[in-house]
Amino acid sequence: MGSELNSVELSFTEPWLFDMPLWSKSDIWNLYKEFDTYNLYTRGLGTTLGYPIFEKVSGYVGYKLSFNDVQDVDDNAALVIKEQEGESTQSGVTVSLSRDVTNDAIFPSRGSRNRATSSNTGSSSGGTSTSLAFR
Repeated sequence: MGSELNSVELSFTEPWLFDMPLWSKSDIWNLYKEFDTYNLYTRGLGTTLGYPIFEKVSGYVGYKLSFNDVQDVDDNAALVIKEQEGESTQSGVTVSLSRDVTNDAIFPSRGSRNRATSSNTGSSSGGTSTSLAFR
């Protein structure tokens, strides 16, 4: 089976906001994707701010708002997809700590990059989701 994708995403990143080391990123998107058992239309916006806490460690906080529409759900779609059918709004906050001890920002040959992220997302359907990830 084939699929169709129609996507527009605009992002702007500013590594030094207000003449201080405040990293910021803003996104807006509009996406339509046809999957085998359903179609998804989503649009939204998000922003993230980051600030160095210690040497090699930065903290980030972000917010995302998306408007989603799950359409044309097949009878043989997964139950989780069937439960999401229709329009919904999602809003979420993400908090991260990032540590970068690589020897080069673009082409590292030694060191590591580590990140701990916690997200809390709620939707207009009444559900909330909290997740914690380590990379």
